[in-house]
Amino acid sequence: MGASTASRTRARGRLRAGPARRLAGGLLATGLLALVGLLFLFPFFYMLSASLKDVRELFTLKPSLLPERWLWENYAQLFARLSFARNLFNSLLLASLETLAILFTSSLAAFAFAKYDFPGRDKLFVVLLATLMLPHQITIVPLYLIMVKLGWLNTYYAVVAPGTVSAFGVFLLRQYTVAAMPDELVEAARMDGAGFFRIYSRVVLPLIVPGLTVLGLLTFMNSWNSYLWPLLVLDRPEMQTAPVALAQLVGTAQAEETLYGPLIAGTTLATLPLVVVFLTCQRFFVSGIMSGALKG
Repeated sequence: MGASTASRTRARGRLRAGPARRLAGGLLATGLLALVGLLFLFPFFYMLSASLKDVRELFTLKPSLLPERWLWENYAQLFARLSFARNLFNSLLLASLETLAILFTSSLAAFAFAKYDFPGRDKLFVVLLATLMLPHQITIVPLYLIMVKLGWLNTYYAVVAPGTVSAFGVFLLRQYTVAAMPDELVEAARMDGAGFFRIYSRVVLPLIVPGLTVLGLLTFMNSWNSYLWPLLVLDRPEMQTAPVALAQLVGTAQAEETLYGPLIAGTTLATLPLVVVFLTCQRFFVSGIMSGALKG
């Protein structure tokens, strides 16, 4: 009798302690996540702080988190030296066009490779994958000669056209399409009289939204940060992208010294669109996963 009463008392104690333990565990997990988040945000904070510092503060042996004197002149000098608003617009336009083109061509080819059986499909896919092993530098000279023949130098076509197809994008979306879309769904759409493009637009695209989001993020960031190819095909200052324009602030042994303040200010402004795009696409990425799980 006494033993059963003691066991019931201990059980009640554990039940009372359960919510308290869960609350403590939740607070501990939240605190750790907040600490990790602050660690990831610190480089962005320090970059913003450095963009408002004098050159002497940047290279001091005792760096400070906040500038001693808020030097907004760095941003004014950036826009005085460069047409940086136009350069940011060029980067945004070219990265958006290239991303949309790659999403369209990659998803279309991925659907064909994943759900259609045509002669030489597997061999053609192997050849496509083999192109991933070719360094980008090998194709620069032939591509540049093609742009010269077409008369596309100093035009947006020269930047966007070579990047409208991505072997990696086709591979990524093909694997995702195979896993996310059952063959029975395609057969049902065919029996209802739907053609290739109707199945592609009404059935395939809604199911591969998470894969499209991942590929879009990677493509946009890669195009935004691209330096070598825009440098070769865009000579006029008003046509240059943000990375190419910022390189003009870097001094050489024969030219003036590097303008570190405006350079960091420009880097800060050039980073903000990437952060905004990532946060926006992350929301769609999570919602895409959830919708796919609910449809399951």
